[in-house]
Amino acid sequence: MARGAVILSSDLSWSDLTDSVFLGADLRETSFVGSKLAGALMIGADLKGANLRSTDLRLVNLSDALLVGAYADSDTQWPPDLDPRAEGVSFGN
Repeated sequence: MARGAVILSSDLSWSDLTDSVFLGADLRETSFVGSKLAGALMIGADLKGANLRSTDLRLVNLSDALLVGAYADSDTQWPPDLDPRAEGVSFGN
């Protein structure tokens, strides 16, 4: 569990983070490209500037997460109740 952890600008790309707990964690500018996050809890996590390209977030709890300036692409999958553009996520290559 990483409650309130600070993991800035880290490269967690292609990691298996299934069922991880990042409650209130500072994950700014961290890369999650292609990571497995099924069942992860990211409640209140700061994901500003995070790279979420090609990441499956469908089963991730992103309640109160800060996503302004996070990066995604057409392969990024979101929870059904979350509008990434309304949260400030940038889309592109």
